[in-house]
Amino acid sequence: MFENVMPEKAMAFVRLSVGLTCGWPLPSVATKAQVLCYRILKVLGAVSAVGLFLPVLYAAILHFGDATNFSKATVMALACAQVLTHTLITGIQHDRCQRLIENVTASLKIAKSYERDVYQRYVDTYCRFYGLTVMWYYVSPVVVVFGSALLPQPFPAVSEYPFRVDYEPVKTIIIVHQTFVGFQCSAAVCVNMFAAMLLLYTAARYEILMIDLRESTSIDALAMCVKKYYSVTRFAKDVTDATQYIVWFTIMISSGILVLCGLNIIGRQPFIVKLQFMFLAWIALMGVLMCALPADALINASTNAVRSAYESTWYNQVLGVQKTVLRILVPQKPIVISFKCFIPVLSLEYYCSYISNSVSLFTALRMVLGEHADFLSSKSSNSSCCID
Repeated sequence: MFENVMPEKAMAFVRLSVGLTCGWPLPSVATKAQVLCYRILKVLGAVSAVGLFLPVLYAAILHFGDATNFSKATVMALACAQVLTHTLITGIQHDRCQRLIENVTASLKIAKSYERDVYQRYVDTYCRFYGLTVMWYYVSPVVVVFGSALLPQPFPAVSEYPFRVDYEPVKTIIIVHQTFVGFQCSAAVCVNMFAAMLLLYTAARYEILMIDLRESTSIDALAMCVKKYYSVTRFAKDVTDATQYIVWFTIMISSGILVLCGLNIIGRQPFIVKLQFMFLAWIALMGVLMCALPADALINASTNAVRSAYESTWYNQVLGVQKTVLRILVPQKPIVISFKCFIPVLSLEYYCSYISNSVSLFTALRMVLGEHADFLSSKSSNSSCCID
């Protein structure tokens, strides 16, 4: 299924996967009618997400004493919040993303054979992971909808409405709407793949620069590579500015989902309920991994870009080339995505610590819940003794 995927097809796949959030920017040559239609669809998508966000939030308030229904309703509210935040971010960053996408498209059209090979290698490396993950996300709403038919609840999501919903066609309309919002939530998570595409393309640009530096045999060629380096670095900073808030909200919302899932996984719940929350926790972790994987690749590529000049045969060149190589071998700061006091540096190392902290949190919650259960049991036994 994911064999022989060309870079252009990979971009088309990303564009299709984020379609329900209108996350893919319009081309700069779009007509006024297209821009108006695009904005209307964005607003309608946000209204649709709010149409489920409020009922599930209301359900979370009503079912506060029921751990299972409260957690399910809150997780769905967080998923709807992700739709709203990613829709808002892609709208605010539209012009910047438009500029970046057009840069990517133009580079692919004029790419040389060795540059195409680098882009193709990145696509071959990551297309299977992202393709299967996106398919998993879009199959999940279908499973939830059909699975809700086997559960004692009227709708796919745990929700409450301030009016009667137990008659047709209102019931069918609500089921269809909740199913559509489920696909919107899948598209919102796929916005992470849009950010990953830009980050991986930037890493590929650095790797192409490394090839050019290794093959440079003159001062003019080295000077041209230095200019390319600063051009790629400006592009990389533009990419991180466009994607950092997508990453930040993804990690925040995933953290909230993991806490709610952990409370039910370690609590005294039936195995089927625990299995459902394990599934949700896995989805949250995969969403963070979609951002951490390309960010780590960009760190490595931007760190090693200038060092690659040392790997060339500079020692066999004329003295001027040797001096130029030694001058450009100045340590450069890697391109990273970070937030003070929240995300030091987004990388695979951070992702491992993120999982480790989640497990530690689950362990702490289990101890607290265990002590609370022991306290309640001792309290109930003491009260029964007094009654006797």
